[in-house]
Amino acid sequence: MVMLLGAGSSAHAQLVPVERSLAIDADPDLVWQQAGGYCAMARWDREFKRCDVVLGSGGPGTVRRMVYKAGGLPAVDILTDKGPYGYSYRKLSGHTRGRLQVRPGPDAGTAIVTWQVWLDPFALPDGAGSEYPLALGDSMLAALGALKTAAEAEAREAAADARTATVVSPLPPAGDGAGDRE
Repeated sequence: MVMLLGAGSSAHAQLVPVERSLAIDADPDLVWQQAGGYCAMARWDREFKRCDVVLGSGGPGTVRRMVYKAGGLPAVDILTDKGPYGYSYRKLSGHTRGRLQVRPGPDAGTAIVTWQVWLDPFALPDGAGSEYPLALGDSMLAALGALKTAAEAEAREAAADARTATVVSPLPPAGDGAGDRE
């Protein structure tokens, strides 16, 4: 028996990688608080107007549905892996996969956020060729820039709060003998 596979079989398709990273002047914990919830992306990726968890409770297998501001079909992703500072997902339809990760930066109090997407070449818009991955990369970088702005603003606010915190000196012990005799 001879089995023929077409050259265009998606099982053998080479995924198209798109990766963007950005340094952020904020502690990785703070950056992850901004970035890390599975539906948090809708807060900092301005292409989306909202995100809803439609199935699951936040662990692998959780499904999110993100609605684009421009309209059209929503993005529906399934969480495939989750760690302390990252998660991986795949599109419910097709083979496109993604990962968002935050790691400590080169200096104390800094972080590097990386967003990676591996595109299913058969899911690319017709005639998009190399333009679509580049445009997607630009969009990803813009979203990471919004995340950077929010995280750095929160870090500055926390630092200002820490500098202006009032330190209260302890009261002297009661009955130290000074002035309490009549």
